[in-house]
Amino acid sequence: MGRNLPAVDATCARIMGINPQKVAYLAVASKRLGPIKESNILQRGEMIRSVRTDFELLEAIAAHRGLRLV
Repeated sequence: MGRNLPAVDATCARIMGINPQKVAYLAVASKRLGPIKESNILQRGEMIRSVRTDFELLEAIAAHRGLRLV
């Protein structure tokens, strides 16, 4: 929940183990609607690292390739 929708989606992506800067719509949204860079987002509640659960990404789906956080 938050006021900055790109920041909310970027935080959700990080929780899923996905690099939000590699998600096309978030990269575009960050230029117009608000920041997605982690250092520019005020995170309240649980820390991302304590709740992160890497989602399964399928290499067979082109949109999934190269999204994983390192």
